[in-house]
Amino acid sequence: MKSLVKASSLVMIFTGLILTPWALGESEIAVWVHLLLGFGYSVLFLLFGYDHINGHKSELTKKTLKNLTGLTQTFAGGLALLSGFVLYLYGSKPMAGWSEVHLGATLVFGAGLALHLFGKIKT
Repeated sequence: MKSLVKASSLVMIFTGLILTPWALGESEIAVWVHLLLGFGYSVLFLLFGYDHINGHKSELTKKTLKNLTGLTQTFAGGLALLSGFVLYLYGSKPMAGWSEVHLGATLVFGAGLALHLFGKIKT
């Protein structure tokens, strides 16, 4: 399940970044892939996050980079999911501010994921 979550996180971030105007513009296929994966990913994110937090309860009281990046991922991922649902329901044209929130949360989530996976710094 961990590999599935990692792979789907990267696909979600990649398809989301393709949709930004400064990348390749809007691609109809990328929009549908991103939307369909987003629904499945929301379930994966919530289930894996809950299971992952329960599995590491004893380590969560320590102040480490891994815990900080995990907390950052949790909040940024939740904000990305919430803003994604708002954009899905109301569209990106009337909700332009939510598009910026969604992009920012996605970038913070991606950075937190990279630091969480590859960070070997012990504090």
